[in-house]
Amino acid sequence: MKKVFLLTLSLSALGSGLVAHAEIQPGLTVIKRIRGNDNRGKFSIQYVQLTRKLTNRAIRNKLNTSLLKEAKRYICDADPKRRKNMESNLAPKVTFANQEALAITSSYDFYCGGPYPDAGIRTSFYDLRSGEKVAIEDQVRDLKVFKHLVVEKMLANIPPDMEGCKDYYTDEQLLDNDLKFEVKEGKLVASQDYAHVARACEYDTDIFFADVKSFVKEGSTLACIIKYKSGEGQLRSLKPT
Repeated sequence: MKKVFLLTLSLSALGSGLVAHAEIQPGLTVIKRIRGNDNRGKFSIQYVQLTRKLTNRAIRNKLNTSLLKEAKRYICDADPKRRKNMESNLAPKVTFANQEALAITSSYDFYCGGPYPDAGIRTSFYDLRSGEKVAIEDQVRDLKVFKHLVVEKMLANIPPDMEGCKDYYTDEQLLDNDLKFEVKEGKLVASQDYAHVARACEYDTDIFFADVKSFVKEGSTLACIIKYKSGEGQLRSLKPT
């Protein structure tokens, strides 16, 4: 089964009064695994858990429960007749972890007896102050204007080898479609979030922090991670200009 890399980017804001100045705080997370071969097929599901180094116990327990629950969704439903052909795998890697934020990049693939295997790209965000899941769209003001900015840059960045995808690359189609984001040094990386049959038409578009800072809500989860990815030391540098 062909594996496709899934980006699951989980972010959190201030969980305690401490501020870590590194992108990976040692010992803050651990990787655990659920493995088996039963009526749900063969599965190897790894998942991230926060340790006691995240000092807010209630938030830590809430997020750990949520992370485990989300990971289990990749296991196929029980089907004794098809179990020999079913398989699911999930392998996360922590790419950002401190008292303000957690980022997880994962690869996944699964086949649960349908017409074809499934794989894709998703992004997840968590706020340590509340323990709730959030999205990039919740982290920006003027969402409509922000999405128009993203779509404009996508249309200017269409790869030359996408001839069969032209119908997907219109203002209307892109504005109506869901988007996915990855946070890297100095930029957001945006891509489309198409259904499985159209996933080959997705592509990445870089949007530099200089273009998005005016949209980012001060003190938001996105602001917390951008300040480290951009090398800025204070949240005040992310105030709208």
